[in-house]
Amino acid sequence: MSKRGGQSKQRDTLLSKRYESEFEWGPIARGLYLGMIATAVFADVVFGDYAMHYILFVVYCGIGLRQTLIVTGLYTFWTSLMGRVGDKSWESHTAKRRREVEVQAEVRRIKKSREARDKLPSNW
Repeated sequence: MSKRGGQSKQRDTLLSKRYESEFEWGPIARGLYLGMIATAVFADVVFGDYAMHYILFVVYCGIGLRQTLIVTGLYTFWTSLMGRVGDKSWESHTAKRRREVEVQAEVRRIKKSREARDKLPSNW
């Protein structure tokens, strides 16, 4: 029984290290969290009844939110969703740019063949 517990603990340690290296808060999230910490005193003064709830929420955001996102799978879902959106955006941009290059090449080809076509205006 203790061997199984050791394997579970080892697996959890490996998982946490893997997600630790993948999961980082961005600058906006960090700024918002620091702002929440800075307004904790203000919340205590103005909203005295809700100050304890606010402080507990700030502590949860700092300590527990990351683990909650990882354990529930929301972090993996979000990153895969953003990856697909980014891929579609990149494909769309690449296709649009490819069309632009093809049009420019066609225009160059037509401009060079102007002498053979009398229908084109002289300033073309």
